[in-house]
Amino acid sequence: MNILILRRVRPERRDEFEAAVRDWIPRAVRFPGHMGVFMLKPAPGGHEYGALLRFADQQAWQEFSEWEDYRAFLSTIRILLTDEPTTEVLHGMEAWFRPPTEKFTRQPPRWKMALLTYLGVCIMVWIASYGIRGVAPELPRWPAYFLVNAIVVTGLTWGLMPLLVRLCRKWIYAGRGA
Repeated sequence: MNILILRRVRPERRDEFEAAVRDWIPRAVRFPGHMGVFMLKPAPGGHEYGALLRFADQQAWQEFSEWEDYRAFLSTIRILLTDEPTTEVLHGMEAWFRPPTEKFTRQPPRWKMALLTYLGVCIMVWIASYGIRGVAPELPRWPAYFLVNAIVVTGLTWGLMPLLVRLCRKWIYAGRGA
């Protein structure tokens, strides 16, 4: 399970914030079920820091978020922030469903992400399978298999999923403030 936390740090308190986080991370990652953290620094002139935390499961995240040491850390850094942090649970497919102009993903319902991804996979498998047969009909089975999968993943990531999400945006985010 992945958790994304975004924090806007007061510009004059940036060094203090970074020192507090450096001190905190070694203790945090020893928590049972905590599987690591990846810190994202703001772009030049920016003030928003990101923390991508990995946990073994929902229960580990829940216990960590209620842990007295974590609560104390949050109290310590609160004065260094301009406002309340935003926290989001990520399930893995959000990258395709994140509008490029947004820094924070408004996650559509998982069933809509799964349905649209299924549609995209079906289309790409059909295109790749028939495309390979048309271009290289004598290609042995295993090389063809790997080539079709490479075409499907590439086509989904940089072509079809961004197009499908754009075309279905109103439906995907219906009721989510899109």
